[in-house]
Amino acid sequence: MTSRPLPERALLVAALRSADLHFQRWASAADWSTDVGRGLTRWRIDARLIPDGDEDDPVTAVVGAEGAGLGDPEPDGTLTILSMTGYTVRPATVSSVFDALDSIDSATAEYLALIDPSSDDWSDDLVEVVDDAEMASLAHIVHSVRVAPLWRGLAPTPELPGAGSFLVERALELLSGEGFALLALKPWPVDTPREDGAEPDPVALAQVERVWGRLGFLPFSGGLWVRATWHRAPDNITEFFDA
Repeated sequence: MTSRPLPERALLVAALRSADLHFQRWASAADWSTDVGRGLTRWRIDARLIPDGDEDDPVTAVVGAEGAGLGDPEPDGTLTILSMTGYTVRPATVSSVFDALDSIDSATAEYLALIDPSSDDWSDDLVEVVDDAEMASLAHIVHSVRVAPLWRGLAPTPELPGAGSFLVERALELLSGEGFALLALKPWPVDTPREDGAEPDPVALAQVERVWGRLGFLPFSGGLWVRATWHRAPDNITEFFDA
């Protein structure tokens, strides 16, 4: 399809106001037969723009612009601008949190650093980084985050977060509605394949780490970053629309 000229920031902000976030959660039926599987679920959060067909609709104007979506619009014009995937572990419903994390796939083995295998509780190192981590009844692992190029770095001033950060924080709030929980992730440069043994470009990695740091995440062991859902991101995340 032919790309349209890049919209001005005001038009993008107007379109973003109408974005819908869709939260899906699922688990394998077979997993229900195991102690570990009962406490594991997978989730996905998508931010979508849906045109209303009006010629003055800002979403209609944005759809088709270069880099506006993570792929081509759907037949009805719906455009996905953010996609976040991950896992949730419920310690109270598994026989071993350590085994639950170890069972997902090789990519989640690095999150075993969150757990003390001798007690199957949150590690002492984690408690030192996240105050009152013992309060957490859940752990949400953010496995991947994708933001369409047009929305990255779209900030009104250097001091305020951009559209990508706003969308990510809004998505994290959906996860935060399920009680006290830990959020854990391993920052990775945007659009860089995450292959076993691969080393990210240090400059690109530092850039994405700064973004997570602005959202309240703190560095932990083994390249992991953590935050608690009761530790909110800086208040200025909401100022994106006001500037």
